[in-house]
Amino acid sequence: QLFVLFLASLVTSTFGWTYSCNPFTPLNQGFEPQEKGWLGADIAASIHLYDDVYLWVFGDTLTGYLQIVNGNAERVSTGFAHGSLAFVFTQHSLEPVFWWPTNEFGTPVTAGPFTPQNPTNPTEYYWLTDGLMGPVSRQLFLLAATMIPNPPFMSLGSDVIIVSNVLQLPANWNYTTARIPTSYQFLSWDVAVTFSNGYIYIVGLYTDTFAQPTVLSRITEVDLLNLNWENMQFWVNPGMWAGPSAINKGANLVPLLSGPHTGTTLEWHPYMNQWFMILTDPVNFMNQNDPYIYMATAPNIEGPWVTTPI
Repeated sequence: QLFVLFLASLVTSTFGWTYSCNPFTPLNQGFEPQEKGWLGADIAASIHLYDDVYLWVFGDTLTGYLQIVNGNAERVSTGFAHGSLAFVFTQHSLEPVFWWPTNEFGTPVTAGPFTPQNPTNPTEYYWLTDGLMGPVSRQLFLLAATMIPNPPFMSLGSDVIIVSNVLQLPANWNYTTARIPTSYQFLSWDVAVTFSNGYIYIVGLYTDTFAQPTVLSRITEVDLLNLNWENMQFWVNPGMWAGPSAINKGANLVPLLSGPHTGTTLEWHPYMNQWFMILTDPVNFMNQNDPYIYMATAPNIEGPWVTTPI
């Protein structure tokens, strides 16, 4: 089950906070494969749009139907897209309303909800990873890993997608896409995003080193809206904010946590009075070894970050 409710212990121990985790059944049920329609997806992030409306974004998505084989429901995929969306209206129901673009035959458009507007490679597509509503502009900012298929399957970097009319139906959304200039094959800026103290903070991943650490950048909402990338700042050694020329393709960035970690959550927890990220260890997950889910916490967004297994 992918959708869980994390509860912080109300009592601190000698070693700090302890954490427990239980499935959040009402939400889990909404993301089970449908009898006809959405069958599942990888990558998932939820974004509070307004009032009781939450947007879920997904990566590679299967559509089709369920059939009963030997008493078990099995998925039969008849369509595929590199992304899909779901809307949850929490005051009425936790049942998600799914959406993905379709062609004239009713099958999913493989590219998914968004396509790169200025691709550097004709086969580029997006994996949606995270996003937020701009607190001032009320425009939707989405992060996406920009991928190309085999050969070779790889990331070209990260793009930002800016939706200007999010109150409209997604089929009518107007959006702009742009490559985050400092991103490339070994440095992505699409792990997580949050807003604090006038800045949009973006967590990235630097993979051109054995530790594959998570790293940090920030930009004001106005600069992001206007794509003023020269004003983007990066948390670099020995522990200061500096412009794009200081990062040396990622080698000078301060490691927040050893990785790799992708698709995390970055939020401020008012009760614990600290920042937290929920992380997965992909190596342990693939090998079915525990623990593979961690809570990372820090008093400041720049760190120091400490991880605790859940």
